Amino acid sequence: MPDSPAERSTALLERLGTVSFRTKFLEPIGTPHAVDTQDGVRIALADGRTIHFRASGNAPELRCYAEATSAVDAETLVRWGLAAAADAMGG
Repeated sequence: MPDSPAERSTALLERLGTVSFRTKFLEPIGTPHAVDTQDGVRIALADGRTIHFRASGNAPELRCYAEATSAVDAETLVRWGLAAAADAMGG
């Protein structure tokens, strides 16, 4: 997501690090199963899909990656993630 200053991206990533916010945030797509915060916030969902949010290292952007059993499902998950992140960051 372009035009996401580091302070906004960082704030969202910190909120995703808390169980209560993460659970509510992900409610439309699934239940968080495991979380890795080594490089942003990578969340494994109970259904086997993964969504990963991280700030760009060289641009004012928040990035979203996904893994799923199909490319279509992964693409849908990324689109949802970017829209949900924009809403959560207020814009």
